[in-house]
Amino acid sequence: MEEQLRKLRKSSGNQNFDKLTFSEKHRAGVWKRIGKKERSPSCLLKDVLQLLIHKKTGYELSVLLRARGNSVFDENEGAVYTFLHELEKKEWIQASWHGKLKFYVITSRGKKILKREERKAEGTEISLNELLEG
Repeated sequence: MEEQLRKLRKSSGNQNFDKLTFSEKHRAGVWKRIGKKERSPSCLLKDVLQLLIHKKTGYELSVLLRARGNSVFDENEGAVYTFLHELEKKEWIQASWHGKLKFYVITSRGKKILKREERKAEGTEISLNELLEG
């Protein structure tokens, strides 16, 4: 996502998006499309692996996932640890204890999986232009 924002900033040059105005109908259509966007298991995996480039606790990870709009663990916050354990068994992430806190980080094997998931996602994401066109 960060890379997409950088590309948008580069492509927009010195344009000022603050001056754009949208009708209520257009605004409602954009929100409808955003709300309909379903998060696949593949998207969850990609989000988790991207976030674990740097060490994080399970709690930090769940907060950051929620900030990205991925609310899969909202109903059952403990499920994040089950998911992390599965990734650890596959050796895509590694866990280590620091005092009372357990930290997770992506492994080299996980980085290969992440690259594959990012390539798959490139063709499925809704572009800004698609949203703006309504």
